[in-house]
Order: sequence, then structure tokens, then C-alpha cells
Amino acid sequence: SQQKESIDDSNRTTFTRRVYQVDATTICQLIKRNENKCLYKSFGQLLYQASIDRIETACNHQNDDLLLINAPDLISVAFHWNSSECTTSDVEDFVSIIEPFINLRELFYDVTISDARIKQLCLIGLICFYGNTIEVFFSYEHSTSKWLFCFDGNVTVANDWNAVIRKCIDFHLQPFLLIYANSQQNPVDISQLLKRTILQEKSNHNNNHNGEFFH
Repeated sequence: SQQKESIDDSNRTTFTRRVYQVDATTICQLIKRNENKCLYKSFGQLLYQASIDRIETACNHQNDDLLLINAPDLISVAFHWNSSECTTSDVEDFVSIIEPFINLRELFYDVTISDARIKQLCLIGLICFYGNTIEVFFSYEHSTSKWLFCFDGNVTVANDWNAVIRKCIDFHLQPFLLIYANSQQNPVDISQLLKRTILQEKSNHNNNHNGEFFH
């Protein structure tokens, strides 16, 4: 799924999908420009600033009216990477600024439902690029309050979010998709999804040994 933007007569862009797309290069540039914290003060505000830049580029005009018309219990943030424009240091800065929670209101210029103004979503899943493939997963385990690190068919435990950041930096991982959800609802069982993915990966390795399991 992709984020869909439709611009009406009032020059307002309506967010209609659960995938919030952001350009990673733009985020890296904003991080460098934010030494005095005048552009953003949280990860959610950073994503919003980056999304404004993407809309301006796509539509060839300035538009900061990103409107949310519901109060979703789950939202995914997808990042587009251009490896030729991002250094290893840029990726490390990017990873270090990700927060394990996000205020839904900060992602948009405005929201139409009062619940969305106060709703906070928690990070429950993280998918990363490793080299040219997507095969690294982190899943938050609610029962233990720990993170599962899934890499090359193996699952290990990361004790907290700082450990997740450390692994991303040590393995030179590029975050591709963040999944935030309402911790009260827990609408997606990420651990089950990862188990199925790992089984599929092993099957593909046995069949063709190319390590590619997304079709």
C-alpha cells in the first residue's frame, strides 16, 4: 500500500492510507539542520517536516495542510532510501533519532477527530534493509517488554529500545518500515507474522538459496 494524496480546491492534502511515506534523505538533511531544535522537537514532528518536503516536491508547490480524518489504531511509516545520497554517519544519526512511541497529532497539520489529538501509538515492529535485501526484523514482545531480533532465520532478544538502536548501528541497518500501534488494542500480532516470514525464508533458501523471500 502507498500513501494516497488528493488535493482539493482548498489546497488541502488528505491522508487516506495507513502508510506514511517519507524520504530518508530528507530526514537526514533535516537532522543536520536542527542543531538548535528550531525545526522539530520530536520524531513525529521530524516526520511531518519531511512529509511536507515530499509533497512540495511531488506537487511542485508549497503545501503544509496534511489532514488526518480518522484516529487509527495502527499506522506504518515507510522510508525511501537513496544510498548514493546517505553516508554511514547519516544512517546512524537517522537510527538514533527514532522514538519507540509517537503522538499521532504531530504527524499532521490538523486532525478532524478529537481522539486523534491525544492518541499516542507505540512502536511494535521494525523492518530494515540489510545490504540490498529486506531481511531484518525487530518485534516488540508485550508479554516480556523486550524486543525480538530476527536475522538470517535466527531470533535473539534485545532487552530494550537502546539495544535495538545499537544493533541497527552495529549491523549497518537502514530502517525501511516502522509499525506503530495502539498498545491498548494490540491490533497486530507481529511475532506471528515474523514466524511465518522466517519459515518462508528458510523454504526459499532450501529451494533457490538466493535469500529473497518477498514477492
